[in-house]
Amino acid sequence: MADLDNKEQAELDQADMEDVEEVEEEETGEDSKARQLTVQMMQNPQILAALQERLDGLVGSPSGYMESLPRVVKRRVNALKNLQVKCAHIEAKFYEEVHELERKYAALYQPLYDKRSDIIKAVYEPTEEECEWKQAEDEELSSELKDKVKVEEEKKDEEKEDPKGIPEFWLTVFKNVDLLSEMLQEHDEPILKHLQDIKVKFSDAGQPMSFTLEFHFEQNEFFSNTVLTKTYKMRSEPDESDPFSFDGPEIMGCTGCTIDWTKGKNVTLKTIKKKQKHKGRGTVRTVTKTVPNDSFFNFFSPEVPESGELDEDAEAILAADFEIGHFIREHIVPRAVLYFTGEAIEDDDDDYDEEGEEADDEEGEEEADEENDPDYDPKKDANPRRSVNSSDGYTLPCDGALELLTNCYVMVQGNTVSALGPYNGLKEVRKVVLDTMRNIHPIYNIKTLMIKRELASDPELRTQSWERFLPNFKHKHTSRRQKPATKKVKKEYTPFPPAQPENKVDRELASGEFFLREREKRRKKMTEIKVKQAEALSRKQEERKKAFIPPKEKKIIKKSNKAPVKDKLDIEAIKEKVKKAKNKKLGAPPAKTSTAPPTGHSKKNTKSTR
Repeated sequence: MADLDNKEQAELDQADMEDVEEVEEEETGEDSKARQLTVQMMQNPQILAALQERLDGLVGSPSGYMESLPRVVKRRVNALKNLQVKCAHIEAKFYEEVHELERKYAALYQPLYDKRSDIIKAVYEPTEEECEWKQAEDEELSSELKDKVKVEEEKKDEEKEDPKGIPEFWLTVFKNVDLLSEMLQEHDEPILKHLQDIKVKFSDAGQPMSFTLEFHFEQNEFFSNTVLTKTYKMRSEPDESDPFSFDGPEIMGCTGCTIDWTKGKNVTLKTIKKKQKHKGRGTVRTVTKTVPNDSFFNFFSPEVPESGELDEDAEAILAADFEIGHFIREHIVPRAVLYFTGEAIEDDDDDYDEEGEEADDEEGEEEADEENDPDYDPKKDANPRRSVNSSDGYTLPCDGALELLTNCYVMVQGNTVSALGPYNGLKEVRKVVLDTMRNIHPIYNIKTLMIKRELASDPELRTQSWERFLPNFKHKHTSRRQKPATKKVKKEYTPFPPAQPENKVDRELASGEFFLREREKRRKKMTEIKVKQAEALSRKQEERKKAFIPPKEKKIIKKSNKAPVKDKLDIEAIKEKVKKAKNKKLGAPPAKTSTAPPTGHSKKNTKSTR
């Protein structure tokens, strides 16, 4: 029985295999090739990763929920939107009143700042009472340190018996601040020694929101200006076309000033010499060319257009420029003496010293992790304060506003971000880093932190909820600008629906870009940019070569006394006409035209007629 069962099972299995083979033979064609190609594509990890990345990017896209709601509910939602627009206008008034408060208290601060400027310029000499400063730390200093300080002070007094005011005050302030010291060049320091004061001027009441930084210089040999200005224009009104995108004052632009440089003293330009060899003649000539030079005074000539829409590069330049201007306005001008002495910098570094020992213990572990990391490149990661880039190119500002607003030290090593500081600051840094990795620009979080910092300084608002003051961003990936109004042209009626527009994903699938990694896409984009740059360079070189082509000399026509051939022919024709006219008057028949008649024959004829 067992043998029979095994035989029957074998026969059934053989029958099943025959059926399977028949099915496979039936499917051998275009369908089977397409199925095999699909299986191969799904087994490719690169294609799966690209597809997963695209699907993740579709998360959060608008759905058809609003379209599915009843009409009555839609009307109520529209009413809520109208209320939201009114809230945006009230929020705009709030920021306007904040600006008015800043303008009011700036007038109260100004007399103190003027007195500070007079002391720096040696216009006013402070009294003994004003010069006394009680410091508790003096008692804790050792006697050796006090003696050392006295000796150094005596040496300085011997070198400069009677210094006027406080020499190089603002230059020392700039050197002590990392954000500004990076902008300073060696050739800028002699000019900044003549800087006497920095003032902040707010716009008048009723005028558009703006503020101006005024740099006051004494007379110097570098330029004739006594005041250099930089104005930042802001807008604190909701956009009528998109009122829900309002999140507080928005930077609209910045304008600098023209510096009247003395001849040969312009540090923003430098002259270079190049040798050019002529291809045909082989001669060599030296050409001088003026090119831009790195300088702090480029701050007064921003590379941002004053009007029109801004591209991503212009927006990044404007944001970085505004960060510097806002730092000078909020920190440098009010606390200049603390940055001069270094106390303001020590306050910022207090949190770093508390956890310094832990950081030293972790250095060995980090070095070991870097050696084991296959992506670690010592040349690429030589700078420990390098920026973190997202897949769309957004950059984490490690050296600027983030460290100032969170009181944390941020260090970037490869693809790892480390931060040292208080717990609340570390939470904010973590949030900014994660949002940057999700292609959300850090400026949105920085704006929120700036508002929180201002609210925390108000004792009345410190214990209240800040939800009504914090901005609620609608679109964090794109920045909407006011577009010019376009005239709508009525289309002809047709019963057929419009053609479906080509989707971005479809275009990428058609070109094959959909299956590329982000690194390959960036590489492709960089090659396109390099090709365009090469074409532009070749065009410039061709235009430059035209300048070396010698002009064609005109042929010099020598003047001669001989009449031209045409004039001779005309004279002979006139003579013949005169002869014919004479013959007609005398009644003689017209003379036949003949070539070179004998002279004697012509004389006989004339005698006979007479």
